[in-house]
Amino acid sequence: MPYANQTLKYFSLFIAFSIIFSTAQAQDNAGVLEEIIVTAQKREQSVQDVGLTVAAFSDEQYRELTRGTLDGLAAQVSNLQAYANNSYLESVHIRGIGLNEFQGQFDSPVALHMDEVYMAKPWMKARRKYDIGRVEVLKGPQGTLFGRNTTGGSLNYYTKAPADVFEAELQAGIDEHERYRVTGMVNSPLSEELSGRISFNTELGNGGPQKNLFSGDEHGRPDIMDLRGQLLWSGEKLTVRALVHDRRVCPQ
Repeated sequence: MPYANQTLKYFSLFIAFSIIFSTAQAQDNAGVLEEIIVTAQKREQSVQDVGLTVAAFSDEQYRELTRGTLDGLAAQVSNLQAYANNSYLESVHIRGIGLNEFQGQFDSPVALHMDEVYMAKPWMKARRKYDIGRVEVLKGPQGTLFGRNTTGGSLNYYTKAPADVFEAELQAGIDEHERYRVTGMVNSPLSEELSGRISFNTELGNGGPQKNLFSGDEHGRPDIMDLRGQLLWSGEKLTVRALVHDRRVCPQ
């Protein structure tokens, strides 16, 4: 009987130590953070090694959290505000610095870059972003690396590059103003070294957010077609990526 009690005691201690070890291991695994790679300083770095205030989003995070709009992005980033003066003119503020004018020809002190190409005017910022690979919001002056008009910071969008696998995607949506949106892409390898990607965004509708109280007509009906074509050639020591953008806008 004493032998049975001693065996039961050792067995209970073994179970207790096993539970403690399993709990500690689970806590260690839960504390491991995925490394975030950004290009805030024109080269790939871990966000922990960049001496800047950076908010970064992957493609899935950007699509799920922001809906591809500036106001959706502003809702996820502290000290970032987006103000819409009308359907096609938006103003972006970072830490209170931004453009308060309603004219479309002024340059904002917060820069927006699409694949490192500077979008100067407010009406360029209002276009919906689609087929995005990642987004980086850089807070504070960025004139050293990104030039003028970056007193408040910079919003940097990077589109998805062509890949060496075939994939296709199609999304559709509708809102309360009878406006419809269709977004999609097709990616395919063309040879061992060459890949291509075509992505598009279309917005159509029968109504709009503005209503004329005298005539009853609705205004702001979108008629937008965005198209992006890409080719990516990858050699042993050289990679070349070519992009072509086209956009037709006929707001009503």
